[in-house]
Amino acid sequence: SGHCDSGAGSGPGSGPGRGSACGSEGTARAPPAIFRLALTWESAEAQPEVIQETMGNISTSLDLADVYQRLPAGSNTRYKLRSVMYYTGKHYGAFADCETAAGGERWVLFDDNHVKEVGRWEAVVLMCRMGKKQICTLLYQQEGADVE
Repeated sequence: SGHCDSGAGSGPGSGPGRGSACGSEGTARAPPAIFRLALTWESAEAQPEVIQETMGNISTSLDLADVYQRLPAGSNTRYKLRSVMYYTGKHYGAFADCETAAGGERWVLFDDNHVKEVGRWEAVVLMCRMGKKQICTLLYQQEGADVE
């Protein structure tokens, strides 16, 4: 297993927003099977344009190696967005990617009143903008991870 030096996060290529995947003992740790990101908003009632801009910055796939240095060699660092939670005022709901048998996108809305298939990620973005749904939590799953 790799080790992290005491200057983790302080050399070239590091800085704000770029950290080290090191534990408190300085040992590099394998990336998790699932991780969560939380978003905060300036207002509980954001305008559709602000929601659209924010949604445009959310990627449905990412690579932790772009964010963290010193990951153990051979680590699987590729992730796919699997679900998002949103709120509209005092109401919460979620969208989840319930992949098709062929591995394609199939986003589903889970609401207090119903469950509804909405299709591709672009449809989720449109529903959030039109319904003033503000994403507050994103769950990413490691590609190829068997999580139940």
